[in-house]
Amino acid sequence: FVCDCDRAVGYEGEFCERHSRKCNGEKCVFGSCLIDDDGTYRCLCPYGRTGSLCEDFEDQPLQAISFNGENSFLSLPPPTSLRNYTLEMLIRPREMKDQLVAYVGSEYDTKRSNFMGVIIRNGKFVYVYNNGDGNVEVESAEPIEEDNTYKIEMKRLGLRGELRVNDKKSASKTRLAPFQAETDLFVGGLAPGISPHRRLNGVAPLNGCVYKIVVNGEELDLKKLASTSSGGISQCKQPLVTTTPLPSTTSTPTYKTITTQTPLAKNHTTTVPVTSCIGDACELEPAVCGPDTCGEHGDCETLNETHIACSCRDYYDGPSCEFFKPIEHAARFDGNAFIVFSMDEFPHLTSEKEETVELRFKTTNLSGLIFWQGQQPGTSLVGEDYISLGLQDGYLIYSYELGGGAAQIASIEPVNDGKEHRVRVSRKGRKGTMILDEGEPIDGHSSGILAMLNVEGDIYLGGVPDLEKMTAGLHERNFVGCIADITLNGVKLDMMANAIDGRNVKPCEQWVHRKKWLRNRKY
Repeated sequence: FVCDCDRAVGYEGEFCERHSRKCNGEKCVFGSCLIDDDGTYRCLCPYGRTGSLCEDFEDQPLQAISFNGENSFLSLPPPTSLRNYTLEMLIRPREMKDQLVAYVGSEYDTKRSNFMGVIIRNGKFVYVYNNGDGNVEVESAEPIEEDNTYKIEMKRLGLRGELRVNDKKSASKTRLAPFQAETDLFVGGLAPGISPHRRLNGVAPLNGCVYKIVVNGEELDLKKLASTSSGGISQCKQPLVTTTPLPSTTSTPTYKTITTQTPLAKNHTTTVPVTSCIGDACELEPAVCGPDTCGEHGDCETLNETHIACSCRDYYDGPSCEFFKPIEHAARFDGNAFIVFSMDEFPHLTSEKEETVELRFKTTNLSGLIFWQGQQPGTSLVGEDYISLGLQDGYLIYSYELGGGAAQIASIEPVNDGKEHRVRVSRKGRKGTMILDEGEPIDGHSSGILAMLNVEGDIYLGGVPDLEKMTAGLHERNFVGCIADITLNGVKLDMMANAIDGRNVKPCEQWVHRKKWLRNRKY
């Protein structure tokens, strides 16, 4: 269908959604016609355009955008997909009234439209989302202060929404399907004649500065955007002052696994009562870890007065870690297990050479860390480089940080179906690619200009000892399932021979390669 805007006097656009350029008998050369509160008409010009009809052009610098809180706006093209989408901004609000930071809808109808956005409400950033089946609102963890600069990230990961403010995450518990965005993505306000969904009535345009806009890892050219699709904006005169907190993770992580199980359970940690005394009058012997309690392949820990725990090292199982269960190229992880390979197995010497990670996996869990390389234990990850592969909300996420802003490349479909999946991820400089099950490549880029991965930590497969400290909260759970054929830069690793450490790893029974031993007849 085609909308006939002749019947909508004063409006134009594909859906007659915005005020026409016809302004008081004349037509704005650029921009759109704005009707002021006193009923007068004037042309609202894009950045760099001046004159009563925006007919003149002045080439002006623009490092940061100032929004006036009245009629300023910046518009970006509609997102092609909201299944996996990230909008990142550096923003400095000048006041704490309810304001619009970003907004996109499925249409311009204020009653029927689905929408997604970020607003300031009651002194906090709020992620808002509605797809017709439900409404989600996620508040920032802490209140904000005027004239402070904040890094905000609005994310969609599959069916889940997420808001990060200065790297502090607040995630939606409700899972809602993505909608097809058909409006522009508006930042700081809406173009003349356009109104948000009625749920957001009363939210004013932004009064503040925006220093950076990043969409799906690509930093946008503010001046280029502003010169083509904006109105009422100016150069921000307030300098950029960051207020991002730097939480310390300098303490050495404690590697600890305590799980009670019966002899038939699948976990590698076994609790052992240490008394043979029977009867009410019997005094219990105190639980003491001796040098041979867990054998030479286990670590002993006292749980209470009557029980100790044996945590078996790689490839060993049993009450005293006495059974040898070898693994070579396939292993099962239970959420408390991990394997460590030396950083020398995966060197990052230049930004000009492609680096690859390949493996097979199967799982039914929604989340879990599969592959991680970051900094040494005890070093804060904030602002530091890392490379990561894991599951979030059932989707496979490939992420890396080079110092200018992380790349996040997500699978199109969930992968937690219990079936075998093969993945190959690669990176050359800022560009990364993920290929899942021989599907089409999915590309992404990290932000900024830095292209070298600077990591000093070892490589962890299946998880890490302390998720919060080692990944700075990027991952909430270790992996549960099977991983096989881990290959770094084309070299397949032996999970036994190449490992330098590990905990609680078992063979993956489905992927064990049966061996045949040939014997000479005379024996």
